[in-house]
Amino acid sequence: AGADPGATWVLLSFSTLGWTEDALDRVVAAPGHTFFTVKPLAWDRPGMIALDRHVFPYADVMASCDVVVTKPGFGVLQECAVNNKPAGISLHKFGKRAGVETDDRQSARQRFDDRIRARRIHLRRKQQMR
Repeated sequence: AGADPGATWVLLSFSTLGWTEDALDRVVAAPGHTFFTVKPLAWDRPGMIALDRHVFPYADVMASCDVVVTKPGFGVLQECAVNNKPAGISLHKFGKRAGVETDDRQSARQRFDDRIRARRIHLRRKQQMR
């Protein structure tokens, strides 16, 4: 089964990620999202697609996704900038010190969805102006 082209495609750009079963259940329950990983990171769940970097080059995967969730690092942030992709930086190690109230997940999820919608509208308008 392929990915839904109408969904928000989210690249989880990590080599490892220690999510619990409960966390994975919450992630795949997000309506209208398809999550991509690059192997070896992979979970056998609906709504999560693990890609082989030898078949799908990382730069192509990133360029195809709507948003990238990653840890701060020069290489991936540079790729996001080059591909004009918003980067959702993983804050699990930084918590409130980074200015994010990590316990308000619903509010954060709504802000994330609002940003994705605003970004899509911006890109559509930019294309229409060309």
